[in-house]
Amino acid sequence: MKQGKYRSLAIFFAIAILSTFLFGGVRIESSVDKSQILIGDRVTYTVTMRYPKGYTIATPPIAHNLGQFEIKDFTIGKPRDLGNEIMQSFTFMISTYDTGTFEIPPTGFAYRDSAGQEGIITTQPITIKVGSLLGDRSTWQLRDVKPPVPYPFPWKTVLYFAIPLVLVAGAIITFIVLRKRKMLGVFELAPKARPAYEVALERLSNLQIPDAEDAPRVKAFHIELSEILRQYIEDMFKIPALEQITPEIIEGLRDKISEPALGNLNEMLTLSDLVKFAKFLPPHSENVEALEDAKMFVQQTMPHEEPARSEVETEEVKTV
Repeated sequence: MKQGKYRSLAIFFAIAILSTFLFGGVRIESSVDKSQILIGDRVTYTVTMRYPKGYTIATPPIAHNLGQFEIKDFTIGKPRDLGNEIMQSFTFMISTYDTGTFEIPPTGFAYRDSAGQEGIITTQPITIKVGSLLGDRSTWQLRDVKPPVPYPFPWKTVLYFAIPLVLVAGAIITFIVLRKRKMLGVFELAPKARPAYEVALERLSNLQIPDAEDAPRVKAFHIELSEILRQYIEDMFKIPALEQITPEIIEGLRDKISEPALGNLNEMLTLSDLVKFAKFLPPHSENVEALEDAKMFVQQTMPHEEPARSEVETEEVKTV
């Protein structure tokens, strides 16, 4: 009798265990990273499912809220193969802006087994306590009004605007003073320009006469000689000689200088043009003569001051 009774109990427990495996093959766990928060803090709510291979888990429809908690973010983890079963996690980032004790309600997940049978498994509810940032209101007390806080003088702001104003005022005063001094002739802002003839004679004195056999240097010599004369004419007689050809220069000076000086200039510029365009290579003597003629032209056309009368001549005029 006893052996038969024990055998019946063993069969009963075996059937119970087998039923649990068949119908409870999907396991679900839920957890939070903290059970007490302050208002506005975020809570990580994780649901982990373990199910046999061949099962299919349906992603739950995501609403805006889980009970009193707003869903800020939702992540589906990748399924992990654990050998005999699959593990998958679903992570909710939730928060609330109310204070008190709230419950994350049960969340249902639908699944389908390898035989096509469908089922739903739900999580257990989890309680979260949400505290206020203001602390315990029962300890609040009215206090006296604090005295006014002294406002410091805004030195930085004053200096920020005062320094530029001082600099601008200084620049204006300096400009006015310099302008008045210039008008009164106290000093000159720019040095007096050297006379055109003085510059030309200096450049001609520094010009070196090349060997007649050195064609490139002879050409460079005549080009520079022509440029010195043209610059002198432009500065002295105010005509654009640097931009004009030789006939235009001669025509522009016809009423300004004497015929001998004009003819001398025409010969020098014509010779320089022939050398410049490689139509003629003058001998050494003509190069020397061209340089001397250039100096003579400047001396002929430069302004000459009348010599002061001697004291003897002055006395003779008085006697007469």
